[in-house]
Amino acid sequence: MDMTACPYATYCTAEGCPELTHIFCDNDLYAYAHLDGIRFAREETLGTGGTKCDFWLKRD
Repeated sequence: MDMTACPYATYCTAEGCPELTHIFCDNDLYAYAHLDGIRFAREETLGTGGTKCDFWLKRD
């Protein structure tokens, strides 16, 4: 799934702290990377300067 808009990026930018957006991106790793039987991958995020959030979940 490719996300081209992010509510976290929008909110952090509106509040004047876009540099904090990556914290929300990091939470994906904690939430999805250790699920049994699921692989999580992502190469870029809007919060880290990418043009999209390109993440996917796949059953092993």
